[in-house]
Amino acid sequence: MLPALQKLCLRKGQGFTANGLAMFLSSLNLKLLHHLDLSECASLQDNAVQAVTQQCGSCLKTLNLSWCWDVTDVGLTAIVDKCSRLKELHLVGLHRVMGSCLDRIPEEMPCLKHMDLQQCNLINDAIIEDAVRRKPDLVVLNYYGRCSYINNTSKRLIR
Repeated sequence: MLPALQKLCLRKGQGFTANGLAMFLSSLNLKLLHHLDLSECASLQDNAVQAVTQQCGSCLKTLNLSWCWDVTDVGLTAIVDKCSRLKELHLVGLHRVMGSCLDRIPEEMPCLKHMDLQQCNLINDAIIEDAVRRKPDLVVLNYYGRCSYINNTSKRLIR
């Protein structure tokens, strides 16, 4: 089903149930999906994130899970483990994520250039600072929406 689909936006999918969303995403053939926006799907849980990463993690370039409050470190770990070609990751408002797996970004996600962690209040700043130090082309927006983890190499890339 939908084998040629490259972009899918289910933003603000308020009518989805957690199981329904997971079953839907795992039933699709999404081998060519490059861009996925599930932001504000309040019922999205880790099992749906795992289904997505199994289906199309290796080809995803952008993923937006902003304001998907039930996503935890289990889902985030699946992203780090399976989405090696990801260039942009938007995780705004994921208040249950601590981000211990983010220390593996330089090795596991070499293509990642932009990560938005606004309103992610549990993420340890030291983990992000270390990841940016080891991956100079990565720009990370912090809790307040500032590029506080930006380094000199990243500043040159932005200009």
